[in-house]
Amino acid sequence: MFKASIKVITGKPMTVWTAEDSKDIGTDIETKIDKRVDAGVDVNGKAFKPYSAAYAKRKGKTQVNLTDTGAMMNSLGTTADVDGATISVSPAYAKYVDAGRSFMGLSQAEVDEVMREVERLYDEHVAAANKGAKAGVIISGGK
Repeated sequence: MFKASIKVITGKPMTVWTAEDSKDIGTDIETKIDKRVDAGVDVNGKAFKPYSAAYAKRKGKTQVNLTDTGAMMNSLGTTADVDGATISVSPAYAKYVDAGRSFMGLSQAEVDEVMREVERLYDEHVAAANKGAKAGVIISGGK
């Protein structure tokens, strides 16, 4: 079975970042991929190459959005732990589709957007963890 995946590694300390946070980020990536594919756009921001005339006639559609039966795009899924998330698509034919019409991945703009969201969530958690905390200096050692 072919399994294309995207791995997001947050690099955030486990004390404030949770598996649920990673899952949320992974789900957000799934949504980005779904919307982009539905619009007929590949990972590089270009329109998918057109269907062949014979295929378009047989299927009765010309918009390329990779959803003939929906099975491939419906198989997008996220597994997550405290270290990050993996977004996968699993039908065996997905590797052939991705080779001809690159859809599994993120553009640099999408990566930047995801990382801004990771930072926002992290900062939110740090602020919540430190709410009411008082800053101070501890000096030890010396003569």
